Amino acid sequence: MSLREQLEQLRFVSDLKKLFVERMNFSPSSGSVMSAISDKVREEVISADIIAEQNEFKVIHCSLNKLLKGTERPVIEQLSTYYQTNMVVFTDSDCSECHFTNLRPIKKGQDQFKLRLQPFRRFVIGPNERLRTAGDRLALLILDGDESAGKVQFKCDQAFDVEAVSRDFYKDFVEYYKGFRDLLMKENRLNQIDADEHTQTIFNRLFFLYFIQKKGYLNCDLLFIVNNLDHFGNGNYYHDFILPLFQKLAVPDYRHKDFEQVPFLNGGLFEFSDSEKNLKISNHAFETIINGLFEHYNFTVREDTEFEKEIAIDPEMMGTIFERLVLGLESKEFEDIPDPRRATGSYYTPKFIVAFMVKQSLLNDLATNLKDIPRCHIRELIYKLSTKDLSNMQLTAIRQRLLDVKIVDPAVGSGAYPVGVLLKIVEIVEIIDRIIKPEKPESFNYRYDLKKEIIECCIYGVDFQERAVALSHLRLWLSLIVDLDAKDIVDVPPLPNLDFHILCGNSLVSKVAGYSYNVEKRIKTSQKELDLIDKFGKLKAKHSTLTTQAEKTKSKARMAAMKTDILIWFLNELVEEQERRIADIEGQRGLFAENEVSRQKKLDLTKPHRNKIEEIKTVLTNAGQLSEKFNWGLDFFDIIIQNGGFDIVVANPPYGVRVEDEIRKEFGVQSKDSYGVFTVLGLRILKPGGTLCYIMSDTWQTIRSHKNLRDILLKEVDAQYLISLPPDVFAATVNTGVYTFVKRIKPRLKIENEADNWLLAADFSPLKIHNGDRWDSADLEAAFELLIERESCDETRDGYTIESNREFAIFAYRQKLIPRFSNHSFFIASPKLFGLMRDVGNQHLNISDTDKLPFYQIDFNGKELEFYKLGDIAQVKHGLTTGDNYSYIFKKGFARGSYKKFNPKLVLFESEMNSLTDTEKLDGFDENRFDGKYLVPYDKGGSSDAEEGWLPKYFVQTDYYIDWRKTSVDNMKKLVGHRHDNPDYYYKTGITFSSRGIYSPTFRLSSKGPFDKESAFIFIKNRIYHNLGIFNSRFILFIYRSYIQHTVSAEIDSIKIIPIIFKINGIEEIVKSIIDRQKKNDKYDYMTNEQLEIDRLVYQMYNLNDDDIKEVEDWYFRRYPKLANVIEAKIKAKAAEPVA
Repeated sequence: MSLREQLEQLRFVSDLKKLFVERMNFSPSSGSVMSAISDKVREEVISADIIAEQNEFKVIHCSLNKLLKGTERPVIEQLSTYYQTNMVVFTDSDCSECHFTNLRPIKKGQDQFKLRLQPFRRFVIGPNERLRTAGDRLALLILDGDESAGKVQFKCDQAFDVEAVSRDFYKDFVEYYKGFRDLLMKENRLNQIDADEHTQTIFNRLFFLYFIQKKGYLNCDLLFIVNNLDHFGNGNYYHDFILPLFQKLAVPDYRHKDFEQVPFLNGGLFEFSDSEKNLKISNHAFETIINGLFEHYNFTVREDTEFEKEIAIDPEMMGTIFERLVLGLESKEFEDIPDPRRATGSYYTPKFIVAFMVKQSLLNDLATNLKDIPRCHIRELIYKLSTKDLSNMQLTAIRQRLLDVKIVDPAVGSGAYPVGVLLKIVEIVEIIDRIIKPEKPESFNYRYDLKKEIIECCIYGVDFQERAVALSHLRLWLSLIVDLDAKDIVDVPPLPNLDFHILCGNSLVSKVAGYSYNVEKRIKTSQKELDLIDKFGKLKAKHSTLTTQAEKTKSKARMAAMKTDILIWFLNELVEEQERRIADIEGQRGLFAENEVSRQKKLDLTKPHRNKIEEIKTVLTNAGQLSEKFNWGLDFFDIIIQNGGFDIVVANPPYGVRVEDEIRKEFGVQSKDSYGVFTVLGLRILKPGGTLCYIMSDTWQTIRSHKNLRDILLKEVDAQYLISLPPDVFAATVNTGVYTFVKRIKPRLKIENEADNWLLAADFSPLKIHNGDRWDSADLEAAFELLIERESCDETRDGYTIESNREFAIFAYRQKLIPRFSNHSFFIASPKLFGLMRDVGNQHLNISDTDKLPFYQIDFNGKELEFYKLGDIAQVKHGLTTGDNYSYIFKKGFARGSYKKFNPKLVLFESEMNSLTDTEKLDGFDENRFDGKYLVPYDKGGSSDAEEGWLPKYFVQTDYYIDWRKTSVDNMKKLVGHRHDNPDYYYKTGITFSSRGIYSPTFRLSSKGPFDKESAFIFIKNRIYHNLGIFNSRFILFIYRSYIQHTVSAEIDSIKIIPIIFKINGIEEIVKSIIDRQKKNDKYDYMTNEQLEIDRLVYQMYNLNDDDIKEVEDWYFRRYPKLANVIEAKIKAKAAEPVA
């Protein structure tokens, strides 16, 4: 008998004991544990006994009056205080259903890193559950011998790893998706795009059917789909069963003898087109996907929180699967699956991060709109569901506000944020209702009615992909229907129409004929426009009540026509405005003398306006197309006009995608990366006082191409949270963060004005969310919990470190600190050390110096320091772009890059290079001059070896050479893309650095030849070795990566900002010593020798105290954990060696 079959036959406690003792090799045990359960919790408990054990690991059976999540967690939490390693199996009074549960212990030893709620996982074993997954996972618990309690607990955690189930399902889903898609292509002669669309639609609907089947809404048969497949006979399952079933679900008056107990659901999910009706799909295709996939896994309609999860396929997991596959496929193994989402830079957001963003946004909204209620009391309600400090009147006000809030996701994807918002508001309102209206939550269909109200009144979204919109609709419908209780099938109400809540459109394109239809900044408002919009709103309201496809099609056509009428009015108003401007110019008689010259000037002045009129009239000739594009001002007019904008904008918008210049300029940002534009869009559609909460690439915080965006934020928002996330949270090519901003009622006139608001800046990037093949988000979840607890700040200070160690850090500072540094960096690092960057309003000129160099002064740790920016004391240049690297660049054997291997016999000697004339250095030399030799050293970066604790610093023989014959250089100059920049610095002694890579910038002496654009050059007149040591110090790396440019690149303009102190303190001799050793041993270990002294001297030079130094050292471990640990281990090993 298989383990799955044994689970299917569980009927008595004796069966449970037999399962663990005889099948899973535990030792039999007994004894009551009721004394470990408090009196309050014990009210729902019938009995609690140990039934098996392995060393200190206990298997406990707990019988409850009724199996409820709200009872199980308190029981297992209390039992875990006595038995730290355990599994608790809950059953109802007659053992008809079992819940195998796991409360995973948190291994962190630090008190501040303890989760408020530990992850709670559950398998449901019952007569109508598919138990293959449960059997497979619980088999991991079978003991191999006398295993320790810790090892058994580890096995238990693996068995209950919900992400492992998700991965297995995803892998299987992709396989069956591809097979079904390919079959559609073959049998119907479809292209892949059309086949993908049909496949996703069918799979969407099958998913939905499996969930509502769990509710008993399909002929009251919990196995309705597979039973009909098994007994179908010789007909075609798709045409004779699936399509009629879809029609029954989609058409209110459709009758079918086999579907008398199937409800009409509306919503649009099951409406099918003629092309779907004409598809040919064999019975075998459905047998394959239903028996191989849908019947293989268990489906649940229970809705989980970020801390509670059933090991089954739930609606949230389904959304995740589809987003990873259809909207954001990451694996090249499945590259032929449609993947527009990856191309648009969007990624699935883990549930606990969604929960934090939703909670924080709701907290901000309630605190802003209910100012009489202390924020701390609202926070206790939002995060801990505690109402102890809130009066009934306050709770009533909170309830009403939650049901009035307007929330939008402008890049909605599969609907993670709308669903997260829905579940959180429901959770809070239900808690409130149990206090102010205790009878209400017990009323029939309470949660269903509450959810429906929230969906219809609070939640909105936009996505440019129809598939994403369909997924969002599906997830909201599923979330709604799981809470529906119907006494009879006829009592099942239609699903709400979401056509005008989650819309398909391009969030970033909302112009009409090149003009923004913006209700706040338009020419004027007329009664005609208001009347048109009023009619448009009535049509939208009526549309939500329609049930038939024909009615909805006609309704959409009427609304499209009305939208076109509004936009025609808008364009005609623009024409009139342009005509008025022309008339004003032509009427200015006193401005010009009446002659041919003056008439021409008038024509020149009026020409732009006439051109605009022609452009608008051209668009008006195709007025019918105006309604086809999404428009924020019209499609959400009720929110933008009546509400003044959305209260909350929350999203994980696309990043890494380039937007068109026209869009970039419209939104006033420098960078073409889409997330910057989405940020400004969020502010435009946000109500003053509203919250913008995004997950974005973190590059905007410091890089110069996003300075415009930073300046916009400094003027328009009070920043609240900057949280860096671990790289493995998203399979993206850039690091990401969670950012929360509150839009100001009025923008600041100057960015430093009224900027006393606090930011919490958290570096969680070192924390892991994956541990091998296991999803292990405990550390990161705990860090978010800690961050929430530290929201209040020390008002007597402007900035300070809350917590900083090698694993994570949290800082607090006022926003007014940011504009004190000219780069306007939104930093996540020590506010105290950021003070060293204060160069705004602090500039001086050293008139005693012949070069009259600018500098700034900072009083730091009781000492006044003078700082010079590197760009003011040195020339920092980028170099050569060949246009065809393969033809002209050569490399040593194992160096990186697809270049030809060099012949050392063709390389010029140093003496030969020194003999080159200035013209030869610039334009190349005759190929016969050096007996056929033509290669010269070429600075093009260097490779790191973190395993050995070695970086390419100080002196490194280059791995690259360039063909510098005159004919080669001449040909190079003719190539597209060639740039011969800064040739005056070729063949000079200077400092070069790697500008790309995790450990960049790494500084070293140049090779005295040409240098690459990726290996820039620093020319300093004197003290080159001294400055080389400063550049390579740990402190300068900290300054650069924390405050100037925290990405993995090192741009020339940012290098120029590095603050340098003029002070001689012995560094030059140490650097020369390193270089002498490196010339003899190219992998000389300077990192555990001289580098330690250089770092000490630089700390001393910049007057850091012990706490400051620890801050830098901890940062180094967070930023470069692999390298830092290797270096530390080497130092410890060296210290442990016996003294000779």
